[in-house]
Amino acid sequence: DKVFVSSENRAIKSAKYIGIDHEISNLLVEVRVKSFIKTDIRLPKWFWLFMARVLWFFNLTKVETKSDTIKRARKFIDFVMIEENSSIVIISHGFFLKVFANELKKIGFSGDVGLHIKNSIMYEMQKTS
Repeated sequence: DKVFVSSENRAIKSAKYIGIDHEISNLLVEVRVKSFIKTDIRLPKWFWLFMARVLWFFNLTKVETKSDTIKRARKFIDFVMIEENSSIVIISHGFFLKVFANELKKIGFSGDVGLHIKNSIMYEMQKTS
């Protein structure tokens, strides 16, 4: 019934590529990360992402903490729950979608999104009675 898309360019391009009418939301952007130290040492990308997520998990980041991300996910859930009997498609980003799915499960939704969100895969969650 409705399609919501992250305000980040890559999500908007995906929606345009598919050719669907959509509404853009800043609440669906990916969790922001920032390096935790300044160094000239070249470290692998996975290391930086891992450390950023560890700091996020313990609410030690200055960009967006875990509690900030959860609040943002809940705010979007509250917004879309107004359309209680509607089917909603969300085009967003992996890490945020994992947090979003966990918050949906807390309020009675079911569905398996697996351990890692994959690109170009549609995950379905439904409200259980």
